Amino acid sequence: QGRYNDEFSNRNVVQASELIEILQLCARNGDVMGEKACHGRIIRLDMQGDVTLSNVLINSYSKCGFVALARQVFDGMHE
Repeated sequence: QGRYNDEFSNRNVVQASELIEILQLCARNGDVMGEKACHGRIIRLDMQGDVTLSNVLINSYSKCGFVALARQVFDGMHE
């Protein structure tokens, strides 16, 4: 969770590209708490409709072995 907090703790506005970068970093480091924190930010910013962001979140959760969380994101995606 350290990297996520370092990047966003004092910011209110973030770009999807920044969230994608952080999710990819969390996946590489096995940082599921960072992924969950980032996912929470995505929800608070109402960015769940961003297909690329959702796909990266699914991939990130899957790489860390959290298939159920990945499935929740997938099931919540719009067609």
